[in-house]
Formats: sequence, structure tokens, C-alpha cells
Amino acid sequence: MSELFRIPSLVILLVSRLPSGHLLAAAFGVIFLVDVYWFSTQVASVVLFPMGIGFFTGTVLGGFLTDWTVRRNRRNGPVAILQTAQFTFAIIAYLGTQIDWVGMPETKNTDLT
Repeated sequence: MSELFRIPSLVILLVSRLPSGHLLAAAFGVIFLVDVYWFSTQVASVVLFPMGIGFFTGTVLGGFLTDWTVRRNRRNGPVAILQTAQFTFAIIAYLGTQIDWVGMPETKNTDLT
């Protein structure tokens, strides 16, 4: 195990994963939608289903893409792939969370009596 931490690109990959929040979103997304937006558990699960499909597809395609870049650039290929993925995620997360897209109905139940 200590041999792995002597590979500089792996250390960069591991450190760059620390501030990434998409795994947290996947783990607590249903709870967040139920507690904050008052979705039913079933609806919240269906809403997050495309994210699971995206995780699976991204993992498979990312593996192929990383293998291809390692063959082309052994030293910087995996780091470049991860940084591209991180920046792409940041842009998509910004668009999905910071812009008020019209069309989402208000689901919060304000009548709690």
C-alpha cells in the first residue's frame, strides 16, 4: 500500500477527490429531497435514478477513456481525465443548483398543523 502513495499522480488524484461532493449527494440525496422538499420516498428515489444511471455509465466510459489516455500519455493522462471530470461536474452542478429553472412545482407542505 505504501508503494501506491509514492506515485505522484495517484496522490494528486486522491487529494483532488476530497472536495468532491457528488458521492455525498448520491448517498443522502433521497433524504435531502424528502426532508427539504417534502417529496415522498418513492418519488425521490425515482428522481435520483438518472443519477445512478449516470454514475454507472460514467464509470464504464471513464474507465475506457482513462485506459485510452494512459496509452497515449502515461504520466499525465489519468490526472487530465480526472480534472476534466471534476470541471465538468462543477459546471453541471452549478447549472443544476444555482439557476432557478422554471417548471419545478413547489412541493413543500406548509400546512403542518
